[in-house]
Order: sequence, then structure tokens, then C-alpha cells
Amino acid sequence: MEAAKHIDKILKKNGRITTNDLVDKTGFSRAYAQRFLKKMVEEGTLLRIGKANQAHYVPARRRGKPPAKPMRIRKILTNEGLSETKIMNRIQEESSVFAGLPGTVASVALYALTELLKNAVKHSASEKIDLQALKTPTELHFTVKDWGVGIFNSIMQKKRLVSTGDAVQKLLKRRPAIAPEPGSRQAVLTISKIADRLTIASFEKKVVFDNLQDKIFVREIEPAQGTRVDFILKLKTPAKPVKKASRPLRKASAR
Repeated sequence: MEAAKHIDKILKKNGRITTNDLVDKTGFSRAYAQRFLKKMVEEGTLLRIGKANQAHYVPARRRGKPPAKPMRIRKILTNEGLSETKIMNRIQEESSVFAGLPGTVASVALYALTELLKNAVKHSASEKIDLQALKTPTELHFTVKDWGVGIFNSIMQKKRLVSTGDAVQKLLKRRPAIAPEPGSRQAVLTISKIADRLTIASFEKKVVFDNLQDKIFVREIEPAQGTRVDFILKLKTPAKPVKKASRPLRKASAR
């Protein structure tokens, strides 16, 4: 069938297909395209991932096993009426970033990414937010980037400071000892205590909280709009088994 050929071509090129892809390629109505894709899912040819208008389809694997979810995910979000809970649910549904982590590690990581997103939504005044999450065998790496006013410029304006250096010092002095209000600037600083490495870059300054070295670095950078926060949490890798040295064979002594 002609539609199946178009689907096969799109899958070979992109590895996935959406209803819009099929409509654009064939000129079919959206309703017909949805029915055709649904039929292929029922036949076991395709696997549907996601819900409603976020759904896409991938080739079904043998024995009905779903394809492995990616260990990297990126979302470009419009900062209007965002629900952090829904975004976190989508990340967990569409990726394996949090899959297989020990309970405590997963809770800490989910808290960190949620708070970084809340902070950008609440304080940045940015129209767009770029959220990325990556899991490797050795670490979790989250990045939240906005194009708003910038954390250090915001502190300068609110506290009537004269330089970004003063704003950095003010920020460091506010590092809390107890859990602060969710989505607040203090919440980001709380995350700096649980990350192995947290980097906050904004305008012309970059602050690095390196808990592996128990140090805080402040560096000059090229001026840039908005704020970028990078969170890194190291994962414990299983120790490699130590091979026992084989004992040399003893020669039998003559009796």
C-alpha cells in the first residue's frame, strides 16, 4: 500500500514518524492518517510512544519488546503556563534518564531538575527555556538555559548593587542551611550542596561549586544573555571483578 511505503521511507530517514509527518507526505486527512497508524500498531508493526498530540511511532521490535528509551532528552519550552510536574512526567515517560537509579539518587536528581526548572520559570522572565538531561554510565548531567534578565543582573537590581561581582558575593552569602521555598534562588543554592558540580553562568560571571574538591570558583566569561545552570551528579559504577592469580602447579616429589 502507498501509505505503508511512505511510512517506511520516513522511518528509515528519521527513525520515528508522527501523524503530521504522514499527512505532510501523503496529503491524507489527519483522521485517516491516525487510523492507518493505529491499525499498524494493532498489527504489531509499529509501537506508539507518548500521548495525544505528543505521540510518535517507531518500528516495533520482535517479541513485542519496546525500543530502548534514549538516555538524553531535550525540551525547548515556552515559558507560559508551564507545569513543572507535567514536564518531569514527560521526561520520565520519553527517556531513561531516571530509570534504574537507586531510590535516593533518583529522588535527589528529580528534585534538582524540578527546582532548576521552577527557578527559570519563576525568575528569568524569559520567553523560552532550554532544558536538557543526560545520563551516562558515570554521571547525570542537567542543563537549564534561559534568555532572561540573568541571575546576577536580577540581584544587582533588587539589592541596588554596582557590579556583578557584588551580586555574586551576595548570592554566596545567602547559601541556606535548611530547605528553602521551592523555586526560589535559595533552592538553587541548596542544589549546589547536593551536586558534585554545579555551574551558574550569567552575563559576565561563572560560579562553580565543586564539591569533589570542596571549593567554589568564580570566573570571568564572555557576556551572554540570561542564565545557564549545569548540574552534575556522579554515579557509582560497579567495581570490576578482580581476577585471582592462578597458582603455579607444583611438581610431584619423588618418594
